[in-house]
Amino acid sequence: MLLLNYPNCSMGQKSLKQKIFAVSSIALGVVFLMTLLIATVSADSVFFRNLRIGDSGDDVLALQKFLNKNLATRVAFSGPGSIDNETRYFGPLTRQAVTSFQELYASKILTPLGLVRGTGFFGPLTRSEILALLAADNLAPQGVSKEQNNKATQTSGAARAKQAFEEIPNSENLDLYIETVKEVATEKGTDQATIAVLENQIRAEAATTTSFRKKFIEAVEKSNKVSEKGVGTIRGLLSKLLEIISPTNYINVSEAQTEIAFGGKIFYVFPCTCSGAFQIGLSPLPPTYVSLLDYFPGTAIFPNYNLPFANYVLGSYTFAAPACYIIAFPVCLPIPSRGIILPKTGSSI
Repeated sequence: MLLLNYPNCSMGQKSLKQKIFAVSSIALGVVFLMTLLIATVSADSVFFRNLRIGDSGDDVLALQKFLNKNLATRVAFSGPGSIDNETRYFGPLTRQAVTSFQELYASKILTPLGLVRGTGFFGPLTRSEILALLAADNLAPQGVSKEQNNKATQTSGAARAKQAFEEIPNSENLDLYIETVKEVATEKGTDQATIAVLENQIRAEAATTTSFRKKFIEAVEKSNKVSEKGVGTIRGLLSKLLEIISPTNYINVSEAQTEIAFGGKIFYVFPCTCSGAFQIGLSPLPPTYVSLLDYFPGTAIFPNYNLPFANYVLGSYTFAAPACYIIAFPVCLPIPSRGIILPKTGSSI
């Protein structure tokens, strides 16, 4: 009633409505931004590490729930791993589901790494693509079409994929190493199907943020500490090495030489996941031009200026049975080489 006494009452009502609208808009904006922030932080905080068979945790549970949203990537159709029965364990079913997801988005996950088939390893590129899809599906801003949001997300996802690829330390010289493996394997009579499996597994192992060179250094330092404590000795390590290289039925009789000189620059180091050895890729020197050799940490005589710290090496090797074996689930496959590095090896500088 009091408003009737004022000539500007309609103006007051209009102003009040504008204020209410403004406050409501701000509140909705805050809610949207909080939702965006919480969802983004939640997704990034859940998927924070690489995953493979044997791992467990809440991130595995979240991964299975995500994969089960798509019929093509479903973990299981009944029992453990199925919808509403997801688990915290990364087993063979989860690995196969991740493989299916990788092949579904091959151009963004596999192609940048030179892969044709999925690996089942939940690494940086797979994680990046899942985060991009979560953002595209759940966080399309108001007033923006899903198509426009997807386009923007694909751009940001590509940028994250590029960043993830650059963060993989083992990508440098990887192609050269694989070509060297192919060349040696072909010369040794390995069939093309097995060579293809080896390439796929090597690339899968390399798609990690853990440096192979760092693992090499840690393995050698660990073996040196064991020797210092008396648990192992140079003599014992040499005996073990001789046991590995002694079977002549694995090699050509004409190749059964005791010691052959080699030298070159190390361009790649690959950890043999089944045998504990490391395979060394070399830019070789004459006269032998040996490009691929296996090495067991702790077998060197020289404590200083030696593997893994040297980039250039001179020494000797011998022909032997394959010493580098890689996991190709559920079996281990040998990666052919020219032979095994002997203890008399050191830096060439």
